[in-house]
Amino acid sequence: MKIEIVIFDDMYTLYGKYITENLPIPSSVRVYDHIYQVCWHSDWNAVGDVYAGPLGIGSIKIDDSAKFGNALDWCLVFESRAICFCDYRLDGVVVDAESIGRVGQLAIAFAKAEDAEGAAKFYNSNRQGLLLAVALAKNKNAYIDIWLSTGDGVEVPQHVASLRKISAPGRFIGVADNIPKAGNCHRALEVIKIAVRRYESTRVRVDPGFWPAYAGKWFDSGRTFSPAPHSHGHYGLALEITSEHNLISYLETLGVEKEVGMTWLVQGRFYQVLKRFLGASSIAHTGKNALTLGCLVFPLLKADQSPTWARDLVWDVGSSVICSCDQDSSQELIIASFKLFQVLIHPRSYGVKSNSVRAQFCKKTDGTHFLVDFSFDCSVGESLAERSLASNLLISGIARKGSDVCSALFSLLDLIADPDVAAMLFVSVYPVQVDEKTWTRLDFKACT
Repeated sequence: MKIEIVIFDDMYTLYGKYITENLPIPSSVRVYDHIYQVCWHSDWNAVGDVYAGPLGIGSIKIDDSAKFGNALDWCLVFESRAICFCDYRLDGVVVDAESIGRVGQLAIAFAKAEDAEGAAKFYNSNRQGLLLAVALAKNKNAYIDIWLSTGDGVEVPQHVASLRKISAPGRFIGVADNIPKAGNCHRALEVIKIAVRRYESTRVRVDPGFWPAYAGKWFDSGRTFSPAPHSHGHYGLALEITSEHNLISYLETLGVEKEVGMTWLVQGRFYQVLKRFLGASSIAHTGKNALTLGCLVFPLLKADQSPTWARDLVWDVGSSVICSCDQDSSQELIIASFKLFQVLIHPRSYGVKSNSVRAQFCKKTDGTHFLVDFSFDCSVGESLAERSLASNLLISGIARKGSDVCSALFSLLDLIADPDVAAMLFVSVYPVQVDEKTWTRLDFKACT
């Protein structure tokens, strides 16, 4: 298994020989529980030295429309793992309406055009490489990080934000220095190293406390009456003793009081959510069960060492589906939720004790919601030098430095935009008044 490095550019890097000699490729990285070999893509890498020509590893620079067409085809059908750098301007390439049509309506919408001809005009304005990025973002069958290789132009943050909205789940969209035009060989090399580290560090298996090995065979749907604890639906909500013991013990590892767990287990909605989250057929193991609003409760429990809010949680609508995606993407969303909740619950940077938490499911006219409230005011910055969380959210392409909350929140937002999934998860953040004090609400909405 491998992760390929792809560089779409119209020129070879000035430092191809230095990069190939100093970048440890092939090298091994761990993605979840598997070891992958990082290597150059056999064709699309543009690391040939500008003075010596291609270095003998299949380097192709995209400097005409024919090569561009081949690269576009690759972006649309690739089905493995890759780290892709897309240069904006590809001299010698003319994007035509046919190329736009191969990518589809997304290419037109991204360009904010009315038709393929209008979109072609947009991409031909020194943005040919953006069409490759849009094609990569559309491709649901590959696990790709996309880096826009360009300077800090005014449009870049807007393009990053737009790509995140149309990208399939589990993709990182970022901005990097243009490798062929980097200021020096060390910087060009570092750009690639950073991208490799980022690919690995954001695809780490979650703490096994979420999905313990001993629960792997729970809820096995191979036969009507499966081994405990799969007896809930067949006994009129009355669990067998062994089933009840197993489930209560699991909830206790997440901090749920035994009495609270007992009240949860007699709620059919909770039982359905638990079957999606645990067991051999759950999102954790096969991705066969869709992610639900209720699944977000588990990372919230894991992040909160004293979940007093659990006593009041009623699972009347907790099984509403929020995302139908593959196993890796489901796990990444759970991990990102946990990290965000952990940041919000743990002590703030200015020394205040951990925030209080309130959580509830509710049904509104526009759909089912999971509301999580934290006892801090998102409209006020953490320090005099910071913007508030609320104002930060209004800024397109916000830097991930600074606020730990913003960084964790945008990591979550990166994972949830998939225009090809009918049921989408939306997250909004806003202040609410609780007992004459301002709290911050995370509002997760499921559309089914």
